[in-house]
Amino acid sequence: MANSWNGKPYYSFDAMLKERFSTKVYKVALNGGMSCPNRDGTLGNGGCIFCSAGGSGDFAGNSCDSITTQIKIQADRLREKRGAKKFIAYFQAYTNTYAPVDYLEKIFTEAEYLELLKDYDLITTKRVVLNNSYHYGFATNHNIHALDMTGEVIKELYPEYYDTFVQLVNGTETYFGNMIVTSKKWFDTYCEWLFHIFFEVQKRICLENGEDDYHKRVFGFISEFLLLVWVRVNHLKVYECKVGMLGEKAETREMKEQLASYFISMDVFGAKTYFAEMLKKRPDVLMEASDITGELKLSMQIIATMNQELQRTGHCYLRKENRFRELITLFTRLNAVIRAYMSGQVTEEDRRFLIEQSVSETAVKVGVFILPISAEQKKKLETEILKDLNA
Repeated sequence: MANSWNGKPYYSFDAMLKERFSTKVYKVALNGGMSCPNRDGTLGNGGCIFCSAGGSGDFAGNSCDSITTQIKIQADRLREKRGAKKFIAYFQAYTNTYAPVDYLEKIFTEAEYLELLKDYDLITTKRVVLNNSYHYGFATNHNIHALDMTGEVIKELYPEYYDTFVQLVNGTETYFGNMIVTSKKWFDTYCEWLFHIFFEVQKRICLENGEDDYHKRVFGFISEFLLLVWVRVNHLKVYECKVGMLGEKAETREMKEQLASYFISMDVFGAKTYFAEMLKKRPDVLMEASDITGELKLSMQIIATMNQELQRTGHCYLRKENRFRELITLFTRLNAVIRAYMSGQVTEEDRRFLIEQSVSETAVKVGVFILPISAEQKKKLETEILKDLNA
Protein backbone atom coordinates (compact mmCIF):
# COMPACT_ATOMS: atom_id res chain seq x y z
CA MET A 1 0.00 0.00 0.00
CA ALA A 2 1.33 3.44 -0.90
CA ASN A 3 2.24 5.83 1.89
CA SER A 4 -0.03 8.81 2.43
CA TRP A 5 0.88 12.22 3.83
CA ASN A 6 -2.00 14.62 4.56
CA GLY A 7 -4.12 12.53 2.24
CA LYS A 8 -1.57 12.64 -0.60
CA PRO A 9 0.38 9.65 -1.97
CA TYR A 10 3.66 11.61 -1.85
CA TYR A 11 5.69 13.47 0.78
CA SER A 12 4.84 17.10 0.04
CA PHE A 13 6.71 20.17 1.23
CA ASP A 14 3.59 21.10 3.21
CA ALA A 15 3.64 17.73 5.01
CA MET A 16 7.36 18.04 5.75
CA LEU A 17 6.89 21.47 7.35
CA LYS A 18 3.92 20.28 9.40
CA GLU A 19 5.89 17.28 10.63
CA ARG A 20 8.88 19.43 11.57
CA PHE A 21 6.99 22.28 13.29
CA SER A 22 3.99 20.28 14.59
CA THR A 23 1.55 22.66 12.92
CA LYS A 24 0.65 23.88 9.48
CA VAL A 25 3.16 26.42 8.11
CA TYR A 26 1.63 29.15 5.95
CA LYS A 27 3.39 30.81 3.03
CA VAL A 28 3.74 34.57 3.37
CA ALA A 29 3.58 35.70 -0.26
CA LEU A 30 6.06 38.51 -0.93
CA ASN A 31 6.55 40.73 -3.94
CA GLY A 32 10.15 41.71 -4.65
CA GLY A 33 9.18 43.88 -7.60
CA MET A 34 10.82 41.57 -10.17
CA SER A 35 9.53 41.36 -13.72
CA CYS A 36 9.79 38.39 -16.10
CA PRO A 37 11.62 37.88 -19.41
CA ASN A 38 8.25 37.00 -20.96
CA ARG A 39 6.85 40.36 -19.89
CA ASP A 40 9.62 42.92 -20.26
CA GLY A 41 10.37 42.19 -23.92
CA THR A 42 13.52 40.12 -23.39
CA LEU A 43 11.76 36.98 -24.64
CA GLY A 44 8.24 38.22 -25.10
CA ASN A 45 5.41 40.42 -23.85
CA GLY A 46 2.20 39.75 -22.00
CA GLY A 47 3.54 36.98 -19.81
CA CYS A 48 3.14 33.21 -19.87
CA ILE A 49 -0.26 31.72 -20.82
CA PHE A 50 -0.73 30.26 -17.33
CA CYS A 51 -0.20 33.61 -15.55
CA SER A 52 -2.86 36.17 -14.79
CA ALA A 53 -2.21 39.90 -15.14
CA GLY A 54 -0.77 39.86 -11.63
CA GLY A 55 1.38 36.82 -12.35
CA SER A 56 1.81 34.37 -9.50
CA GLY A 57 1.52 37.27 -7.14
CA ASP A 58 -2.21 37.99 -7.13
CA PHE A 59 -2.15 37.48 -3.37
CA ALA A 60 1.38 38.70 -2.73
CA GLY A 61 2.34 41.84 -0.86
CA ASN A 62 2.78 45.30 -2.30
CA SER A 63 6.17 45.73 -3.96
CA CYS A 64 6.21 49.36 -2.78
CA ASP A 65 6.47 48.10 0.81
CA SER A 66 9.70 46.81 2.32
CA ILE A 67 10.06 43.05 2.78
CA THR A 68 9.73 43.59 6.53
CA THR A 69 6.43 45.44 6.12
CA GLN A 70 5.08 42.88 3.65
CA ILE A 71 5.83 40.01 6.04
CA LYS A 72 4.08 41.78 8.91
CA ILE A 73 0.98 42.63 6.86
CA GLN A 74 0.69 39.16 5.33
CA ALA A 75 1.34 37.34 8.62
CA ASP A 76 -1.24 39.47 10.48
CA ARG A 77 -3.78 38.73 7.75
CA LEU A 78 -3.16 34.96 7.98
CA ARG A 79 -3.35 35.01 11.76
CA GLU A 80 -6.75 36.71 11.62
CA LYS A 81 -8.16 34.66 8.77
CA ARG A 82 -6.62 31.21 9.35
CA GLY A 83 -5.36 31.29 12.93
CA ALA A 84 -1.85 30.78 11.56
CA LYS A 85 1.09 30.49 13.94
CA LYS A 86 4.04 29.54 11.74
CA PHE A 87 5.11 31.19 8.48
CA ILE A 88 7.62 30.82 5.67
CA ALA A 89 8.62 33.71 3.42
CA TYR A 90 7.87 33.00 -0.24
CA PHE A 91 8.63 35.36 -3.11
CA GLN A 92 5.94 35.45 -5.77
CA ALA A 93 4.86 37.72 -8.66
CA TYR A 94 6.51 37.10 -12.00
CA THR A 95 9.99 35.50 -11.80
CA ASN A 96 11.34 35.64 -8.24
CA THR A 97 15.04 35.60 -9.24
CA TYR A 98 14.81 37.93 -12.25
CA ALA A 99 16.91 40.81 -10.90
CA PRO A 100 20.57 41.76 -10.33
CA VAL A 101 22.33 39.62 -7.74
CA ASP A 102 23.01 42.53 -5.37
CA TYR A 103 19.30 43.37 -5.26
CA LEU A 104 18.33 39.73 -4.69
CA GLU A 105 20.89 39.44 -1.88
CA LYS A 106 19.36 42.48 -0.19
CA ILE A 107 15.73 41.32 -0.22
CA PHE A 108 16.46 37.62 0.39
CA THR A 109 18.77 38.41 3.32
CA GLU A 110 16.14 40.65 4.90
CA ALA A 111 13.58 37.88 4.65
CA GLU A 112 16.01 35.31 6.05
CA TYR A 113 16.84 37.53 9.03
CA LEU A 114 13.16 37.99 9.80
CA GLU A 115 12.58 34.24 9.69
CA LEU A 116 15.48 33.62 12.07
CA LEU A 117 14.34 36.30 14.50
CA LYS A 118 11.07 34.46 14.97
CA ASP A 119 13.02 31.74 16.79
CA TYR A 120 16.04 33.69 18.08
CA ASP A 121 16.48 36.91 20.05
CA LEU A 122 19.73 37.88 18.35
CA ILE A 123 21.98 36.97 15.41
CA THR A 124 25.71 37.45 15.73
CA THR A 125 29.11 35.92 14.94
CA LYS A 126 30.29 32.53 16.12
CA ARG A 127 32.10 32.71 19.43
CA VAL A 128 35.89 32.72 19.25
CA VAL A 129 37.64 30.22 21.53
CA LEU A 130 41.00 31.61 22.68
CA ASN A 131 44.10 29.70 23.71
CA ASN A 132 44.27 31.63 26.99
CA SER A 133 41.82 33.64 29.06
CA TYR A 134 40.28 36.77 27.56
CA HIS A 135 41.94 38.81 30.31
CA TYR A 136 45.36 37.38 29.44
CA GLY A 137 44.92 38.06 25.72
CA PHE A 138 43.71 41.60 26.30
CA ALA A 139 46.64 42.35 28.60
CA THR A 140 49.03 41.08 25.93
CA ASN A 141 47.76 43.44 23.24
CA HIS A 142 46.14 46.37 25.08
CA ASN A 143 46.21 48.46 28.23
CA ILE A 144 44.64 46.11 30.77
CA HIS A 145 43.63 49.07 32.94
CA ALA A 146 40.73 49.78 30.56
CA LEU A 147 39.30 46.26 30.90
CA ASP A 148 39.78 46.15 34.65
CA MET A 149 38.08 49.54 34.99
CA THR A 150 35.18 48.25 32.91
CA GLY A 151 34.74 45.49 35.46
CA GLU A 152 34.77 48.00 38.32
CA VAL A 153 32.12 50.15 36.61
CA ILE A 154 29.91 47.13 35.95
CA LYS A 155 30.22 46.18 39.62
CA GLU A 156 28.98 49.64 40.59
CA LEU A 157 26.31 50.29 37.95
CA TYR A 158 25.09 46.77 37.16
CA PRO A 159 26.08 44.48 40.05
CA GLU A 160 23.83 41.71 38.72
CA TYR A 161 26.20 41.43 35.73
CA TYR A 162 29.46 41.42 37.70
CA ASP A 163 29.76 37.71 38.56
CA THR A 164 29.19 36.78 34.92
CA PHE A 165 31.75 39.38 33.83
CA VAL A 166 34.37 37.89 36.17
CA GLN A 167 33.60 34.36 35.06
CA LEU A 168 33.81 35.16 31.34
CA VAL A 169 36.79 37.54 31.52
CA ASN A 170 38.74 34.63 33.02
CA GLY A 171 37.31 32.24 30.45
CA THR A 172 38.35 31.64 26.86
CA GLU A 173 35.32 32.76 24.82
CA THR A 174 34.32 36.03 23.19
CA TYR A 175 32.35 37.36 20.25
CA PHE A 176 34.08 39.49 17.63
CA GLY A 177 33.27 42.11 15.04
CA ASN A 178 30.60 44.08 16.91
CA MET A 179 27.97 42.73 14.53
CA ILE A 180 24.44 41.90 15.63
CA VAL A 181 20.98 41.68 14.11
CA THR A 182 18.11 41.88 16.56
CA SER A 183 14.81 43.57 17.29
CA LYS A 184 14.67 47.28 18.08
CA LYS A 185 13.66 46.41 21.63
CA TRP A 186 16.76 44.34 22.32
CA PHE A 187 19.02 46.67 20.36
CA ASP A 188 17.93 49.71 22.37
CA THR A 189 18.26 47.79 25.64
CA TYR A 190 21.77 46.62 24.78
CA CYS A 191 22.97 50.06 23.65
CA GLU A 192 21.60 51.75 26.76
CA TRP A 193 23.44 49.23 28.97
CA LEU A 194 26.69 49.31 26.95
CA PHE A 195 27.04 53.07 26.58
CA HIS A 196 26.08 53.75 30.17
CA ILE A 197 29.08 51.63 31.14
CA PHE A 198 31.46 53.14 28.57
CA PHE A 199 30.58 56.75 29.32
CA GLU A 200 31.56 56.11 32.92
CA VAL A 201 34.74 54.18 32.00
CA GLN A 202 35.75 57.05 29.71
CA LYS A 203 35.79 59.40 32.69
CA ARG A 204 38.17 57.14 34.59
CA ILE A 205 40.81 56.24 32.00
CA CYS A 206 43.04 58.35 29.76
CA LEU A 207 43.38 57.44 26.11
CA GLU A 208 45.70 60.25 25.08
CA ASN A 209 48.93 59.41 26.90
CA GLY A 210 51.08 57.62 24.36
CA GLU A 211 48.24 55.56 22.89
CA ASP A 212 48.28 55.20 19.11
CA ASP A 213 45.13 55.27 16.98
CA TYR A 214 44.75 51.49 17.12
CA HIS A 215 44.87 51.22 20.91
CA LYS A 216 42.50 54.17 21.31
CA ARG A 217 39.83 51.88 19.88
CA VAL A 218 39.68 50.16 23.26
CA PHE A 219 35.89 50.48 23.59
CA GLY A 220 35.40 48.66 20.30
CA PHE A 221 37.52 45.74 21.50
CA ILE A 222 35.86 45.50 24.91
CA SER A 223 32.34 45.75 23.48
CA GLU A 224 32.93 42.55 21.48
CA PHE A 225 33.42 40.76 24.79
CA LEU A 226 30.67 42.59 26.68
CA LEU A 227 28.10 41.37 24.16
CA LEU A 228 28.74 37.85 25.45
CA VAL A 229 28.31 39.05 29.05
CA TRP A 230 25.01 40.76 28.20
CA VAL A 231 23.70 37.75 26.27
CA ARG A 232 24.49 35.33 29.11
CA VAL A 233 22.93 37.43 31.86
CA ASN A 234 19.74 38.01 29.85
CA HIS A 235 19.51 34.34 28.81
CA LEU A 236 19.02 35.28 25.18
CA LYS A 237 18.57 32.70 22.46
CA VAL A 238 21.35 33.45 19.98
CA TYR A 239 21.88 32.29 16.41
CA GLU A 240 25.63 32.27 15.79
CA CYS A 241 26.91 32.27 12.22
CA LYS A 242 30.18 32.44 10.33
CA VAL A 243 31.33 35.76 8.91
CA GLY A 244 32.83 35.91 5.44
CA MET A 245 35.64 38.30 4.61
CA LEU A 246 35.21 39.80 1.15
CA GLY A 247 38.68 41.30 0.89
CA GLU A 248 41.82 42.32 2.70
CA LYS A 249 41.93 45.26 5.05
CA ALA A 250 43.71 48.31 3.66
CA GLU A 251 46.50 48.09 6.24
CA THR A 252 47.15 44.45 5.33
CA ARG A 253 47.49 45.31 1.65
CA GLU A 254 49.73 48.28 2.44
CA MET A 255 52.00 46.11 4.59
CA LYS A 256 52.45 43.56 1.82
CA GLU A 257 53.23 46.30 -0.69
CA GLN A 258 55.85 47.78 1.63
CA LEU A 259 57.40 44.38 2.33
CA ALA A 260 57.54 43.71 -1.40
CA SER A 261 59.61 46.85 -1.85
CA TYR A 262 62.04 45.74 0.88
CA PHE A 263 62.40 42.31 -0.73
CA ILE A 264 63.08 43.83 -4.16
CA SER A 265 65.80 45.97 -2.55
CA MET A 266 67.08 42.86 -0.72
CA ASP A 267 66.83 44.89 2.50
CA VAL A 268 66.20 42.17 5.06
CA PHE A 269 66.96 44.42 8.03
CA GLY A 270 64.54 47.06 6.71
CA ALA A 271 61.81 44.44 6.25
CA LYS A 272 62.41 43.04 9.74
CA THR A 273 62.36 46.49 11.38
CA TYR A 274 59.25 47.58 9.48
CA PHE A 275 57.35 44.40 10.34
CA ALA A 276 58.23 44.70 14.03
CA GLU A 277 57.11 48.34 14.14
CA MET A 278 53.82 47.56 12.40
CA LEU A 279 53.16 44.59 14.66
CA LYS A 280 53.68 46.80 17.69
CA LYS A 281 51.22 49.38 16.35
CA ARG A 282 48.72 46.87 14.99
CA PRO A 283 48.97 43.51 16.77
CA ASP A 284 45.75 42.48 15.04
CA VAL A 285 47.35 42.31 11.57
CA LEU A 286 48.21 38.63 12.03
CA MET A 287 44.70 37.67 13.09
CA GLU A 288 42.74 35.63 10.55
CA ALA A 289 40.26 38.47 10.09
CA SER A 290 43.11 40.70 8.89
CA ASP A 291 45.58 38.28 7.28
CA ILE A 292 42.90 36.35 5.41
CA THR A 293 45.39 34.84 2.94
CA GLY A 294 48.03 34.03 5.55
CA GLU A 295 50.61 35.92 3.50
CA LEU A 296 51.74 38.17 6.35
CA LYS A 297 52.54 35.09 8.45
CA LEU A 298 54.44 33.71 5.48
CA SER A 299 56.26 37.05 5.19
CA MET A 300 57.39 36.67 8.81
CA GLN A 301 58.74 33.24 7.95
CA ILE A 302 60.53 34.63 4.88
CA ILE A 303 62.10 37.46 6.88
CA ALA A 304 63.20 35.10 9.68
CA THR A 305 64.74 32.73 7.14
CA MET A 306 66.59 35.46 5.24
CA ASN A 307 67.84 37.07 8.45
CA GLN A 308 69.26 33.78 9.76
CA GLU A 309 70.80 32.94 6.38
CA LEU A 310 72.62 36.28 6.39
CA GLN A 311 73.88 35.71 9.92
CA ARG A 312 75.16 32.21 9.12
CA THR A 313 76.52 32.58 5.59
CA GLY A 314 76.58 36.29 4.72
CA HIS A 315 74.05 35.88 1.89
CA CYS A 316 70.42 34.85 1.52
CA TYR A 317 67.85 33.47 -0.93
CA LEU A 318 66.83 36.98 -2.02
CA ARG A 319 69.83 36.91 -4.35
CA LYS A 320 68.05 34.18 -6.31
CA GLU A 321 64.45 35.39 -5.95
CA ASN A 322 63.30 38.73 -4.54
CA ARG A 323 59.78 39.13 -5.97
CA PHE A 324 57.06 39.05 -3.30
CA ARG A 325 54.54 36.87 -5.12
CA GLU A 326 57.14 34.30 -6.16
CA LEU A 327 58.53 34.16 -2.61
CA ILE A 328 55.05 33.57 -1.21
CA THR A 329 54.54 30.72 -3.70
CA LEU A 330 57.92 29.22 -2.87
CA PHE A 331 57.42 29.23 0.91
CA THR A 332 53.86 27.96 0.59
CA ARG A 333 55.23 24.99 -1.31
CA LEU A 334 58.07 24.53 1.19
CA ASN A 335 55.57 24.36 4.06
CA ALA A 336 53.49 21.82 2.14
CA VAL A 337 56.60 19.65 1.65
CA ILE A 338 57.45 19.88 5.35
CA ARG A 339 53.89 18.81 6.26
CA ALA A 340 54.20 15.92 3.81
CA TYR A 341 57.31 14.73 5.65
CA MET A 342 55.50 15.14 8.97
CA SER A 343 52.56 13.00 7.82
CA GLY A 344 54.78 10.37 6.18
CA GLN A 345 53.42 11.14 2.71
CA VAL A 346 56.47 12.77 1.13
CA THR A 347 56.95 12.09 -2.59
CA GLU A 348 59.92 12.12 -4.94
CA GLU A 349 58.51 15.33 -6.38
CA ASP A 350 58.69 16.89 -2.91
CA ARG A 351 62.32 15.83 -2.57
CA ARG A 352 63.18 17.21 -6.01
CA PHE A 353 61.61 20.54 -5.01
CA LEU A 354 64.07 20.91 -2.13
CA ILE A 355 67.05 20.30 -4.42
CA GLU A 356 65.87 22.19 -7.52
CA GLN A 357 64.90 25.29 -5.53
CA SER A 358 68.16 25.27 -3.58
CA VAL A 359 66.27 25.29 -0.27
CA SER A 360 68.73 25.99 2.53
CA GLU A 361 69.07 24.14 5.82
CA THR A 362 68.06 27.39 7.51
CA ALA A 363 64.78 27.54 5.55
CA VAL A 364 63.99 23.97 6.62
CA LYS A 365 64.83 24.67 10.27
CA VAL A 366 62.65 27.80 10.38
CA GLY A 367 59.78 25.98 8.63
CA VAL A 368 59.95 23.12 11.13
CA PHE A 369 60.37 25.45 14.12
CA ILE A 370 57.02 27.20 13.55
CA LEU A 371 55.05 23.93 13.55
CA PRO A 372 52.82 23.28 16.60
CA ILE A 373 54.58 20.05 17.61
CA SER A 374 56.90 19.05 20.42
CA ALA A 375 60.62 19.83 20.45
CA GLU A 376 61.39 16.12 20.12
CA GLN A 377 59.13 15.81 17.07
CA LYS A 378 60.70 18.91 15.52
CA LYS A 379 64.20 17.50 15.94
CA LYS A 380 63.22 14.19 14.37
CA LEU A 381 61.44 15.87 11.45
CA GLU A 382 64.30 18.30 10.83
CA THR A 383 66.84 15.47 10.78
CA GLU A 384 64.80 13.48 8.25
CA ILE A 385 64.39 16.42 5.85
CA LEU A 386 68.03 17.53 6.07
CA LYS A 387 69.17 13.97 5.38
CA ASP A 388 67.35 14.05 2.02
CA LEU A 389 68.45 17.62 1.36
CA ASN A 390 72.11 16.77 1.77
CA ALA A 391 71.98 13.35 0.10
